[in-house]
Amino acid sequence: MDGTEVLPLSSSNSQYYLRFYFTDATSLFCEFSIKPQSSAEQPWCEVRGYVKRKLFLSYNCQSKEITLVGPMRMRMNDTGFRETQKETLNDLMEELQKKVRDIKAEIYPKNGSLDLHGEMKCVRGASRYTSASWKFTFNGQVTHHFDSENGNWTVVQPAGRQFQGTLDSDRDVTNFLMKVSKGDCKSWMEYVMNHWDEKLETTVPQSRPQDMARSGASGSTPSTWIFLLFLYCAILLGIHVGVL
Repeated sequence: MDGTEVLPLSSSNSQYYLRFYFTDATSLFCEFSIKPQSSAEQPWCEVRGYVKRKLFLSYNCQSKEITLVGPMRMRMNDTGFRETQKETLNDLMEELQKKVRDIKAEIYPKNGSLDLHGEMKCVRGASRYTSASWKFTFNGQVTHHFDSENGNWTVVQPAGRQFQGTLDSDRDVTNFLMKVSKGDCKSWMEYVMNHWDEKLETTVPQSRPQDMARSGASGSTPSTWIFLLFLYCAILLGIHVGVL
């Protein structure tokens, strides 16, 4: 990933980062992080969406409002779509927040720190079939892969050994990832990409007929100025000859 700015997604006990990318015509990436013991003064979460690495959407879990940015603000003025995505983003963050708390309570001491980072890759094939794969890391070490094609988890060794039986054995997490992969991922891609391909209309101001008529009446052509110049010179020459 490049150095795109990421905004924190935080709650009283966890801090989140979530951002979306369209890296090509048929792929979407989502990155997120959960950091326990974040400051209570921080907002519950913030989300940023990117189309072709350009910011088009932001979401604040405190206000629970999706804000469209740039050209997409004019193209995606669909309240129903935004309401659906708000619900999905909020539910996803709450589900992961709950799981991180459970894992921390089981594996780490109270004064320990446990960070969860993840990445979702959403892909649409030639037949317009959409699927997603997920990667999770704890404290910087890749521990799990999840494939929505078959609903299977892969525990990555050696880092995943300590976390085996956590994410991969949680039916609620698995079902939620499948729901996002099969449903929301497809709707995000279709809706956003369709609007991204639209061309913004450019309005060119047209001259009013009265303005054009006024301009034609007041304007002077080059031939008119040349005639007046010759007439002026002839008058001066006649005056000069008369004096002599």
